[in-house]
Amino acid sequence: MKYKFKRKPRTYQLTALQKALELDNAIALWFDPGLGKTKVAIDFCAIKYVKEEARNVLVVCPLSAIGVWEEELELDYPFKVLVSPIVGDMKDRIELLKLATISSPAVFLPIQSFIIINYDSLRNDKVSRMIKKWKPDILIVDEMHYCKNAQAQRSKSVYYIRKLCRWVIGLTGTPIPKNPLDIFGQYKILDSSIFGTVFKDFKNEYAIPHPIFPSKIKDWKNLKQMAKKIHTIAYRIRDEECKSLPPLIIRDIPVYLSKKTQKVYTQMSEQMIAELDNLEVVTAKIAMTKVGKLQQIAGGFIQRIDKSMVDGKVKKQRVTFPVGSEKLDVFMDLVDRYVDNHKILVGCQYLWEIKQIELRLEKRGVGHVTIRGGVDGDARTAMKIKFQSDPACRVIVFQVAAATAMTLTAGDIGILYSCTRKWDHYWQWLKRIHREGQTKPVYILRLISKGTVDRDIVDGLAEKRKFTDFVVDRSQYRNMLKPKF
Repeated sequence: MKYKFKRKPRTYQLTALQKALELDNAIALWFDPGLGKTKVAIDFCAIKYVKEEARNVLVVCPLSAIGVWEEELELDYPFKVLVSPIVGDMKDRIELLKLATISSPAVFLPIQSFIIINYDSLRNDKVSRMIKKWKPDILIVDEMHYCKNAQAQRSKSVYYIRKLCRWVIGLTGTPIPKNPLDIFGQYKILDSSIFGTVFKDFKNEYAIPHPIFPSKIKDWKNLKQMAKKIHTIAYRIRDEECKSLPPLIIRDIPVYLSKKTQKVYTQMSEQMIAELDNLEVVTAKIAMTKVGKLQQIAGGFIQRIDKSMVDGKVKKQRVTFPVGSEKLDVFMDLVDRYVDNHKILVGCQYLWEIKQIELRLEKRGVGHVTIRGGVDGDARTAMKIKFQSDPACRVIVFQVAAATAMTLTAGDIGILYSCTRKWDHYWQWLKRIHREGQTKPVYILRLISKGTVDRDIVDGLAEKRKFTDFVVDRSQYRNMLKPKF
């Protein structure tokens, strides 16, 4: 069979495609973000269409990635194609899905049909019934680490759809965001014969429970065995293996807290209570809340939730107290240093931080755009285009958790104002600028308030990365799906 690519694949993409076509019914494509795993999935679908083996393709992805899939199909699908993005409120989604599934599944259309839908839509029973009737041949699960918890409703919904499909392709650059147990939910969808369908059995096989707190994990076991199993259907490519990518340099920038801020930080750290100058008091009752409060103080503020009764109902109000501007001052010093000759990507955990950064950028007259969680796809696309193409737009500010499915290679400096505790969010944010299409060295500058939880959070990310290095990147097992020369 002859197949003409619309865009020539890179060597590793071609190898991944060959392996996907050789495997029986499932493959996990674990490319670092920005290395082009979407193209491999698209070419796979087109080849199956040419061979008259697959007509209907269902793409399940985060809401923010729906528009990206439309763009990628236009770039890489070599024939005419019917693309149906399912967007809007639930009523709109159902109407669009009706139009997309109206043709009889028994009739082989002269073009392949793609339905692109977000995870949450599958939770609607009517949506699930329509997709079942439509009978997708190929299921593509984008950012598949979203399905790491097999008991979550989104994972159950995808698993239900997977049972209808002949082939499934799982795409992610961060297959183990937290720990090795993240593999189970994904492999239950990909190929349940590998690790089974009972999470308890899987956990007993690979995790050693804490003797006092059985729900906690003391240590891990049999991880070599796990690595060998996962690579029977997983093809892994890391960015350092791609000679086309420029260097990635990560530097930590120390921030020195003032005595006033350090006093507030110490109070919270030692007593789980912070007394502010205006006699206001903020408390932290549990350990995770305490970590969050300490991170806030390191970033220059602290928040408290006040409760009051309004018309017989409890009303919650978030009250924010500024503590210090040390990190913000260092941030703006970096902006002033780089903004004339570089475009800058900024990552934050908290909306208050984003607001303060926006105010400082506006005061300096620095052109910028901001993407928070909840910003719809059209607005995200408009901001991406502005950052990529408008010379006056020098900075794009992200809430780190919202940093998925965007190419922002106009930027080559990343400033991480406050760090997430989730490895996948951090890596996705960083890879917005260090990805295919980038031609300049990329510098990631992480602001670390000295003597604070900032250092522990960053080090915690490194620990989570170790699971990926040990299980996902074990060379002797990764080579199972590599070409033999």
